[in-house]
Amino acid sequence: MSVTAKLLSVFRVEQMLRGLKSRLNTAERFLLEQERQLKVVDTDFSRTAAELKQLKTSIAGEEGEATSIDARIEKLREQMGLAKTNKEYSAFLSELNS
Repeated sequence: MSVTAKLLSVFRVEQMLRGLKSRLNTAERFLLEQERQLKVVDTDFSRTAAELKQLKTSIAGEEGEATSIDARIEKLREQMGLAKTNKEYSAFLSELNS
């Protein structure tokens, strides 16, 4: 193999090496961008998960309050049915409406 052929071979290897390094640099930049985006998504997910937990707690409290109000309304209706005077009935009705 002549010196020129060897130099040409080295040149081609160096070209391939430069191309591979360029691809590696591009892939590393892409990876860094993907990791940055992943952090943003993770942060959003954590915030949304905390908000969901808070909303579920709030819903549970509201449902408990609604259940207690329904029970109180039912009790008042039963008492209205057992009222002996019109005044008692009117008082129960007034409480029920409020």
